[in-house]
Amino acid sequence: MTVHTPAMERILPTKSYFSNLDVSGYRVFESLKIEKFRRVNVIGGKNGVGKSSLLELLFSLMDRRNVMSPFRSFTFRNVAPGGEIAVRQLFYNQEKDKPVVVKAGLRDGVALSMTMSYSAPPPNLSGFQRAPGVVASDSSVTFNVQRGLKVEFTEGSNVVDGQFLLPSRDGFVGATYRSGVTSIPAGVYLSPALKNSPNDLATKVSEIILNGKHDKLLEVAQRINNDVQKLEVLFQTGAPVVNALMAGGKYLPVSFLGDGAATLLSIAASMLWIGPGCLFIDEFEGAVHYSKLQDAWKMIISLSRETDCQVFVVTHSLECIKSAVAAAQGIGAEMDLQYIRLDRVKERVVATPYAVDNLSKAVEMDWEIR
Repeated sequence: MTVHTPAMERILPTKSYFSNLDVSGYRVFESLKIEKFRRVNVIGGKNGVGKSSLLELLFSLMDRRNVMSPFRSFTFRNVAPGGEIAVRQLFYNQEKDKPVVVKAGLRDGVALSMTMSYSAPPPNLSGFQRAPGVVASDSSVTFNVQRGLKVEFTEGSNVVDGQFLLPSRDGFVGATYRSGVTSIPAGVYLSPALKNSPNDLATKVSEIILNGKHDKLLEVAQRINNDVQKLEVLFQTGAPVVNALMAGGKYLPVSFLGDGAATLLSIAASMLWIGPGCLFIDEFEGAVHYSKLQDAWKMIISLSRETDCQVFVVTHSLECIKSAVAAAQGIGAEMDLQYIRLDRVKERVVATPYAVDNLSKAVEMDWEIR
């Protein structure tokens, strides 16, 4: 159990987007409460306790003006969403008649609530569009669905965003019936299932260069490989590709620097591009040699401080957790980091937070914390 003294509370980071979370009825979570997020949050636990589901839920709260946001998690797992079966999978025990309720504390004391239900369309709903990436139906069956997925977001008592999606045999048709005017910061989701897109990385690096942050990205790249002299976006076979100018005077696509280097550069570019938003990483340690993990964590924690980018990382690796602790202690950032372990207790998933000092003691005593 994490205990914060009044003195500790005064120096906890306050600029992060998410401050707390309370979930009821979403996927594997009958109920889940996380009382405090920090700047960098490492999430662990056994298989099937909802680590990736937690990341995907937080991402969907930021993606709430995308009509397909409830189902982006399917694409993160390389699954094509479609039909009522996909709707059921969003609800605890697939009981779609029991609504999902999510409450999140946000920056500046804003209280955001999300309610997800399987219901009739809101009144006066129009402007349906076929969801992106879903092909037109060639089925001979009529489209006669009367209920669909209704998702509403409120701040205080005001509905600020709303979506409604009707399932069909080949996907969904959906509409956004309320779109708020409040600003939502950027969020990026990275996972092994989503291979780094050269176009996506090139877009981020281009904007970083245009915003005068090339030197910062280059500094990170040189920590990864000290032969890198410059980063440029070059067109190869008609597509933009991020290249590194190496010490020998030759250009090399950054993907040729190795999986670990390319992964860390993608993380750094995402954080510089996001700024004061959120980065969600579902297991990056598989691409990074264990001897480089502490340096990787120093980079992530330092950039999080500099950019106010809040970071959520899922891991199964004890070495990754130990490296995160050592990195935070090495740069005096103990208050920026916490580990959240998810466990299934009597059919419910519970979250146990560990501050760095508690986690360090657990590592020293060889407790099982993954």
